[in-house]
Amino acid sequence: LGFVVLAYLVSLSQADRVILSLHVMFVFQFFSCLVVFLLAYNFARLAETTRSVVNVLLTINVLTIIYCGLQLTAGPGEHFVPLGIEQLAFNTNRDPHDPRLIGPFDNPGTTAEYFMMMTFVCAVELMYSEGRRRLLMQLLIGLNLLALVATANRAAFLVLLAMFPVLLLTFRRELGRM
Repeated sequence: LGFVVLAYLVSLSQADRVILSLHVMFVFQFFSCLVVFLLAYNFARLAETTRSVVNVLLTINVLTIIYCGLQLTAGPGEHFVPLGIEQLAFNTNRDPHDPRLIGPFDNPGTTAEYFMMMTFVCAVELMYSEGRRRLLMQLLIGLNLLALVATANRAAFLVLLAMFPVLLLTFRRELGRM
């Protein structure tokens, strides 16, 4: 952490005065991400089993897929109010001239990265699941891939294709037992 702060201060000394105010936002974003990381780390450390951590991730994935499904149903540029309740209103975050799926992350790139990572989480969980949970993992993988295609993000799709052999190589012993 100290090295990151030192690197930031060195970069701050090299910044132009025009963009100096942006560095304040970067500091805030860095520490907010650090707080989220610490919260997630403490939850994972205190959880009784790794299955409960995976269950939380999968629940968030289902909620994100529902959000994106509602956003796709509403169409680009529309102000969507679920069930007519104004407090549940979605932000108008899809530009009518750019109909890519944006999801709750405010840009298609971040949404695509999220669906790519959740595809890997579901694929690993698929190896250890049985019965209905296995069917749920297959469904979630399919929905994550559909949402990934809806973002029209090439980079996340290419990373998914490049990293899947690494995933298979990493879990080759587990796959050999199935």
